[in-house]
Amino acid sequence: MPHHNTTEISQFSFNKNKIQDPFGKQAQIQLERGASGAARLRRIPLFTTHAYAYAIDTHGSIADLAHLDYAASAATTIKFFLPFIMPIDYVEGGEFPTINYRFSSSTTTGNVVWIVRVDSIGDEATAQTSLLDDTTAVAVPSVANTVDTRTVSLTTRPQINDTINLELTRDDTSGSDTNAGTLSIWSVWLEYLAFF
Repeated sequence: MPHHNTTEISQFSFNKNKIQDPFGKQAQIQLERGASGAARLRRIPLFTTHAYAYAIDTHGSIADLAHLDYAASAATTIKFFLPFIMPIDYVEGGEFPTINYRFSSSTTTGNVVWIVRVDSIGDEATAQTSLLDDTTAVAVPSVANTVDTRTVSLTTRPQINDTINLELTRDDTSGSDTNAGTLSIWSVWLEYLAFF
């Protein structure tokens, strides 16, 4: 597993095999997971260029960095899919995990509609569970080719060891997508509360 950036956000107190936060939420944990009585936000990078169509070109002063481009055209078909396993250190009763991504626009006017869909499937499941289906119109950065970060919280919590599937694409056929430029995705990551 790759190295993760972590930021401590809350302390927990032990009660046998349970950990209870100051707000009264409880999360079951097996002691063999090695929890030390605290939790941190953990980030897992999700963006990879190995299996997807990607570009290495220049956007303003940003040059020679791998990214995905989404043109303002109905012909845009790039969809970013990535399945991964929900880590064992995930606090199931904690904060809702978030999908985060950095994007830029070649123009400064209008909105872009990003489709952000997250589904999960676990052992013995016969159908997937929808964790997020977001199609919000998002304002583009006020300066062309400037990277902005957007965070979207899951609306349903996954479970440890679930297979999680992420879809991220631009809905340029939506009437709410009024940006005439090219949108670029520079990075995508999952952020979740983890025992440590």
